[in-house]
Amino acid sequence: MTKKEELEQFAYENEISINEVYFQNENFEGLYIDNNVFINEEIKPYKYNVILAHELGHHETLKGNALQEMRANGWAYKKILPIEKLIEYKLCNVEYEDIIEELCISSEDFCKIMDYYKSKYAPHSIINGYKIRFDPSFSVECI
Repeated sequence: MTKKEELEQFAYENEISINEVYFQNENFEGLYIDNNVFINEEIKPYKYNVILAHELGHHETLKGNALQEMRANGWAYKKILPIEKLIEYKLCNVEYEDIIEELCISSEDFCKIMDYYKSKYAPHSIINGYKIRFDPSFSVECI
């Protein structure tokens, strides 16, 4: 199942409709309102998954406060690339280009995901028996 299919399945299971619509402002990428996700039909394929996950993140984190964008981003990043999957990629020496292609995301969004995990787990953390480090670069070692 592709990442897009996974996100669409999540939406279906949570009774969230996904609508591709035209937005006059081309910088307006997506919107979540009352179990409806609206995605700009002009979105490039490599941006679609992150935009959809972000808007689904609003559904999951809707609390009506100023931290909503950060929470939606965090939820989206974990849905697109869980830390466990990132560890697996590193252990299997999967190339960065292959990861972004498999997930169908941009390199910019991959960097945002890495920055998110770095802010959460740096300088190092233990996850599922692996020590992950973010400084000076991302590394994984079995403990």
